[in-house]
Amino acid sequence: MGVIRMGTSIVLSPAGAIVPTSAGAEQKQIPGTNHSYYVLAFDKTTVEKADWQFLMPSSYDEGNVLVQIYWVGTPTAGGVV
Repeated sequence: MGVIRMGTSIVLSPAGAIVPTSAGAEQKQIPGTNHSYYVLAFDKTTVEKADWQFLMPSSYDEGNVLVQIYWVGTPTAGGVV
């Protein structure tokens, strides 16, 4: 078993997404009581995307990258994952 090291987190938020003009997800600002936040709205019938640019930490040794993705779906009638 390999050595487990604590890493550096890189947070890629919807507000920082680069949305292409063609087939890009809709970047929406949601107003809130105390603050607003952004979401990326992907159409269920169209293949859409969003991109991010970021620098790897200087301590990165070209090894494996552990990715943890958090997402939520909009509840609608039937088939929501």
